[in-house]
Amino acid sequence: MFRVFKDMEACFDERELGIASLKIGLKLDREGEDPEKALSFADRALKVLDQDGKPSLLVAVALQLMGSVSYGLKRFNDSLGYLNKANRLLGRLEEEGIANVENIRPVLHAVQLELGNVKTAMGRREEALLNFNKALEIKEMTLGKDSKELGVGYRDLAEAYVSVLNFKEALPFGLKALEIHRKGLGHSSVEVAHDRRILGVIYIGMEEHEKALKQNQLSQKVLKNWGLSSELLRAEIDAANMQIALGKYDEIINTLKGIVQQTEKDRWLLLLKGEVPQAIPYLENAVEKLKDSFGSRHFGVGYIYNNLGAAYLELDRPQSATQIFAVAKDILDVSLGPHHADSIETCQNLSKAYSAMGSYTLAIEFQQRVIDAWEGHGPSTEELREARHSLEELKTKARASYTNPLYCYKFLHHNYQKQIKGLKNLNIQEMEKLVSSWFSNKTVPQSYIFPPEARPGNHVIPRCNTIPVVDLSKALAHDRIVIVQQILKASQEFGFFQVVNHGVPENLVTDTMNVFKEFFELPAEDKAGIYSEDLKRPCRLYTSSSNYDHENVHLWRDNLRHPCHPLEDCIKIWPQKPTRYREIVATYSIEAKKLGLRILELLSEGLGLGSGFFGDKLSESLLLSVNHYPPCPDPSLTLGVSRHCDPNLLTILHQGDVYGLQVFKDGEWIGVEPLHNAFVVNIGHQLQIISNNKLKSAEHRAVTNSRVARTTVAFFINPSDDCVIEPDKSLIDTDESPAYKPFQFKEFLLNYSSLMGNPEKCLEPFELHA
Repeated sequence: MFRVFKDMEACFDERELGIASLKIGLKLDREGEDPEKALSFADRALKVLDQDGKPSLLVAVALQLMGSVSYGLKRFNDSLGYLNKANRLLGRLEEEGIANVENIRPVLHAVQLELGNVKTAMGRREEALLNFNKALEIKEMTLGKDSKELGVGYRDLAEAYVSVLNFKEALPFGLKALEIHRKGLGHSSVEVAHDRRILGVIYIGMEEHEKALKQNQLSQKVLKNWGLSSELLRAEIDAANMQIALGKYDEIINTLKGIVQQTEKDRWLLLLKGEVPQAIPYLENAVEKLKDSFGSRHFGVGYIYNNLGAAYLELDRPQSATQIFAVAKDILDVSLGPHHADSIETCQNLSKAYSAMGSYTLAIEFQQRVIDAWEGHGPSTEELREARHSLEELKTKARASYTNPLYCYKFLHHNYQKQIKGLKNLNIQEMEKLVSSWFSNKTVPQSYIFPPEARPGNHVIPRCNTIPVVDLSKALAHDRIVIVQQILKASQEFGFFQVVNHGVPENLVTDTMNVFKEFFELPAEDKAGIYSEDLKRPCRLYTSSSNYDHENVHLWRDNLRHPCHPLEDCIKIWPQKPTRYREIVATYSIEAKKLGLRILELLSEGLGLGSGFFGDKLSESLLLSVNHYPPCPDPSLTLGVSRHCDPNLLTILHQGDVYGLQVFKDGEWIGVEPLHNAFVVNIGHQLQIISNNKLKSAEHRAVTNSRVARTTVAFFINPSDDCVIEPDKSLIDTDESPAYKPFQFKEFLLNYSSLMGNPEKCLEPFELHA
């Protein structure tokens, strides 16, 4: 084929070669073997056919082909652009009567279907439904009412509604598909089996579990007759979920045994047999497979996360169990509702995990939620009685943990030993560097006075009310698309936004901020063991910056920082005073990580990068940094933190209730007003680089005040040191080049540190210039 085309180039004119390129591109796209070559032929065809700028059906087909191939290459933004152009062009052709409607419809159908696929891949599922509906309308106009292909169209639309958990809208399309296929192909056809399987999923979503199981069993019977093992396996996993919902535990075990026999592995029975460590990798793998098949918010994913959390709890890893149960609860609350029995069970498990950590305050809080949920099922259920009994047991444990003499003796003895060790190494002169040890001076020391051009001065900085505030609770409902776009716009224009209704318990935030304030109020000898100017020490207290002895001017702040991942290892090196520091901060770290990953997922949707893009190495390293700014006698002369951009991926900041954060925008500093129970989110350099400058890492600083101390906590989400950072190819527009070269994150950190975060220079070594 390619040799023939080469020969054609010598004797055919440019337009004929354009049409030939289009045909070859369509063939390659249909076969799916060489998408890059298909893209080159499609591009050549488009350039030739669109040379005169006149609208034509061939140009629309070329645009549709460019969109289809770009989608296959996961260049979703490019694909969306081409398909939208094709859609507009086809509308114009029909409106102006330039082409025959009968010829337009097949191309328009392909465009609408592809638009639906692209938007689904970008996480814009609600928008995708509109395109799938339009594609079906075209099919209804062009195909006979009993056409098998039309039945497939109805089923595809039903599955699209299922993906957004809209089971009520999905049901009539699923039933229409079944009616058409049963009438035209008979009860034993594969299409009927597929229709029944999706109907089973729809019915379980509507909590009509008996109907769901009946459809599923009929589907399995046909699939077994046709020998379709992979489809049968999928149906049997659905059946297991239905049996769980119906409480048919004997049937569940038999179903799982059948699945095991098909896969020739006893991965699902490992938990039942008590082989917990071996079960974990299989459960983790099952989660990923279900995510790929049904999306990350499907109730099946929630069920497996619940089992995974139970496995971690069995292995005495309560911190990991807490994280997993929290994810499971989020999924099941949305997909099944917070008062569904399985959602309540997951909440109960979360309470158990917090109890195992010794975090009784949160264990009691979630146990109370369990009681509240069961009360909705009636005042005298057995589950409600058990839940109330569990709450009383938790309260008893909580009281005992603080009054048990043996517990107190061990705790005090351990801390006494640590204190003695710290006193031996205490260097009073070094500790006196901390601003909090001498801040009551009536003047600002010369070493803290910034040059005139860098200091804040006496002029009033406006506190901006236009910095976007995002209500994250709406991302769980039908407003998800709006919230994604709101976050994306804020990240492009400001690089900063605040989030409210974020899901982090308010009492946890209050306890965390209090424990940090208590830490900085401790006597010097209690902090001496943690104070260090050694950059390699993971948990340390220091003052100003990491470069205290060599910097020209000092910052008016003390800082405590330590890693938070993996939590089980990191917690061992954290401060032991105040006594509840580890318990509270561990729980806060779990919640902050969940919030950060949730925001990254929404950003990923907005950029068209697909679910889970920022997982694994891109968000592997987690660091907590607590800044303490004592009152300053003259805030006009110094800074708490100088102007900089964050070097990481994303920062989740709680700035307390005292003002001090300022952002540089449009050539001036503006103040970020603290909002009650809100987090400030800011984009780091790595997000700016990965997005090829589509997102903005904003310059910011912290000023001081003369009245009260200010304490803030920043949760930094970083790539791993060896993670390679570069602009994602799908975010590089067709008319632009990558703005940055690939590099390892540790290279960036080394350069950033050497330049002390200078925002004008720290990106330069990694920039590519056209």
